[in-house]
Amino acid sequence: MPEPARLLDVTATAAYLGGVCADSVRALVAQGQLVPVRMPSTRRPGESSRRLLFAREDLDRLIDQWKRASTAAPNAQLSAAAVKGWRQTPVRNRKGVAA
Repeated sequence: MPEPARLLDVTATAAYLGGVCADSVRALVAQGQLVPVRMPSTRRPGESSRRLLFAREDLDRLIDQWKRASTAAPNAQLSAAAVKGWRQTPVRNRKGVAA
């Protein structure tokens, strides 16, 4: 069985982080929470490639950091409906009064 790749591209990183979108990965880079590995450019000596690659070890550290920061309690900013799930919210009539 082949060994898993040590470096992941943006799409594979998004999937590795639980299926977030590629823009979320780029946002994590912009916020400084995730540092890409820049390979040397094969076309321009002395420069780095523009391709973003991420080390699995860094992703595991980020996940562990998120895990330590999270709690079992729901986010206080979420409404009760969001915590329960949208399908369990009360059915409302046209005037906004609960049925």
